[in-house]
Amino acid sequence: MGRFVRRSIARFAALLALAPVPASAHLVSTGFGPVTDGAWHFALSPEQFLPMAALALLAGLRGPVHARRVMFILPVAWLAAVLANAALPAGWGTIAMAGAFLLTGGLLAADIKLSPTVIAALAVLLGALSGGAYAADDTSLLGALGAATTIFVLLALVSSAVLSLRGGWGVIAVRVLGSWTAATGLLLVGWTLHGRS
Repeated sequence: MGRFVRRSIARFAALLALAPVPASAHLVSTGFGPVTDGAWHFALSPEQFLPMAALALLAGLRGPVHARRVMFILPVAWLAAVLANAALPAGWGTIAMAGAFLLTGGLLAADIKLSPTVIAALAVLLGALSGGAYAADDTSLLGALGAATTIFVLLALVSSAVLSLRGGWGVIAVRVLGSWTAATGLLLVGWTLHGRS
């Protein structure tokens, strides 16, 4: 390639890089319909799925009864909060999700033995908080159904991955994930409070 052609390509690339394009935060239009868009919206929201994954890991460590309760109760509570349009007040969604990170990560890191009833109550609480945070972004029925189905699949896969662990390095690794989740919650709290002052 000649020198002129290389320079022309470089100039054209520089012009393309400087050209303004519309930017959208949380762009989840996949073109496959609102159900898929809702699933992708949830999948692209780590503040939503990480606390749920931590609770599913804790439930999986406790056994099949705990895992089943989380797997069925949490998506229903989440969907109920979204459909009720129980959006959290502006600014409180981040604080609520940071608290969810701290709670689920701390319980998982401590490997606390909880009864199935307490696990179910935690699933309802987390579902309501997460649904309230999600309702502020999107309240379409089909999108919410797509996201709730994704939540169910996530919880089933994550909890089943740890059901067979009885001790050793596997449990330690899961507990370390819990401590990282709690640390992420501390970071979110600090970040949010710093932004408010």
